[in-house]
Amino acid sequence: MFLTADDSLLWDFTLNTNPRPNTVTWYNYYFDSFNEEVQTLNSLMVFIPTYTVDSYFKVTVTAKDLDGYISAECAYMIAGKGDFVGDTLFSAQTGINDNSLIEEDDWGIITVTKRTVSRYIDADVVYPAEQTKTIERRVLSHVGNVVLFIGDESEDTKYENLLLLGYLEDFNVTIPNCIITKASLSIKEII
Repeated sequence: MFLTADDSLLWDFTLNTNPRPNTVTWYNYYFDSFNEEVQTLNSLMVFIPTYTVDSYFKVTVTAKDLDGYISAECAYMIAGKGDFVGDTLFSAQTGINDNSLIEEDDWGIITVTKRTVSRYIDADVVYPAEQTKTIERRVLSHVGNVVLFIGDESEDTKYENLLLLGYLEDFNVTIPNCIITKASLSIKEII
């Protein structure tokens, strides 16, 4: 919620993150469908309004008491100002890199040491040609920093895999004409 310096409420929003709100029996737990409004991995809120300097943002995580079991957790929360670097085109590629160590000895015995996996996004974006230098400066300001890449910021996104916390690995610009600029970027996940 947003509050003013004198604690007057400016904006309030409640997000129910329970993927199965009607679960009361084991049958419900295993066989009922998930709540489609809740993304099980990421709950994205990009529609938070902007307010004046004298207001502040307050987040409260609460849980209901369900038969004596109370648990409320927030894995991570990222707050900040978004920077436009273009509209994502269809045909964005997402994938998973396996970081496991695979070794083969002189006898042909293969040993696999399981390690983490990391996701990546390769996407093409377009933006007005007159913004080419501005967007290049914007991208340069984020090089070497961890950023949240949001490939589709609509509230009802079906593309959860276009949401990635990572770093910019590559950014290439193509200027096909004087109206639009096309750029390709690669983001690699850190978590």
